[in-house]
Amino acid sequence: MPQEEYENFEDMIRAGMPELVVRVLLTERGDCTVYDPFGAYSDRDLGRNDAAEFYICTPYEAKIEEVLLGDPKQYQKGDEFIIYAPYGKVRNHAVRYEDTPIFSVGREYILFFSVVEIDGIGRWYDLTHPSAACEILLEDSRSFASMSRA
Repeated sequence: MPQEEYENFEDMIRAGMPELVVRVLLTERGDCTVYDPFGAYSDRDLGRNDAAEFYICTPYEAKIEEVLLGDPKQYQKGDEFIIYAPYGKVRNHAVRYEDTPIFSVGREYILFFSVVEIDGIGRWYDLTHPSAACEILLEDSRSFASMSRA
């Protein structure tokens, strides 16, 4: 998402133009790693190639609780996927992009994705901007107590 102020939720959707917006429950956190979908960098490159640090991330398993924007035939409640949050520490190498929230397992978030087809890799879901993630604090099964930046 572009770093700017929005008048309301609808304005954020219109201006940011995500192609997939989902409410997810984070169910598990993996070990921080170097994740490069193109395969150019791995944990072995840390310390030998400065660019590898830019690929340090923290994987989380996410379960879709609700699809707010996206193809309902392709994305459904209960589907699970892994997101790679752009922060983490591997050995003595660490990275965290500005305004990126630290996610917590067991909490719900609204995440905004752009969907890109990459030759030889397949479909790639990119957080339009991690700082756009909203944390949901549920009051009961039908309403929430608050929604704020994660």
